[in-house]
Amino acid sequence: MSSEPLVSAVIPTYNRPNLVVRAVKTALSQTHSNMEVVVVVDGPDDSTSKALGAIADSRIQIITLQQHLGGSGARNAGVQAATGEWIAFLDDDDEWLPSKIECQIEIARCSRYRIPVVSSQIIARTPRQDYIWPRRFPLPDEHISDYLFSRKSLFQGEGFARHFGAGVSFSFHSLASFLDTLVAHRANFIRLIPAPPRDATGQLS
Repeated sequence: MSSEPLVSAVIPTYNRPNLVVRAVKTALSQTHSNMEVVVVVDGPDDSTSKALGAIADSRIQIITLQQHLGGSGARNAGVQAATGEWIAFLDDDDEWLPSKIECQIEIARCSRYRIPVVSSQIIARTPRQDYIWPRRFPLPDEHISDYLFSRKSLFQGEGFARHFGAGVSFSFHSLASFLDTLVAHRANFIRLIPAPPRDATGQLS
């Protein structure tokens, strides 16, 4: 039995077989080996189910929903099916760098919080160049809620609030817990592909 904690990667997907296969492979290739990958196919989708079925790895669990629920519903279904001690969310059009989970588990172990939320910078790849988001980390005297939700510039990547997509909701209790336990690690672990082209200042072109 592995001494490493089991981490469940939860990946919602719908009608993007090539992208989700790439995402799954980056989760399975983590240097943290004790992984399970829960892929939630968000409604009937034969092409995606077939592509995922071709991956010969016992760590994959594929759940096909009877109807399309959207990203939040699919993620919730994945969390309910997960058996890991830790949950790690991965979008089907993103990919993880190999040491992401290993580094974040180590950060979590060093946290003073019982249930920390560990985040990281991301690399957004465009046809022109790569961008790193968020562009800065919290200042020493800056409250984490101000950092997350009070943007100080017009450019993307100012804080982490941009990751809360449409349809993703939080109760007051869970949001307060998130703000109290966020641990931001200064490393790039996630690659976003593709992203809209931007100019040298980070603005949409």
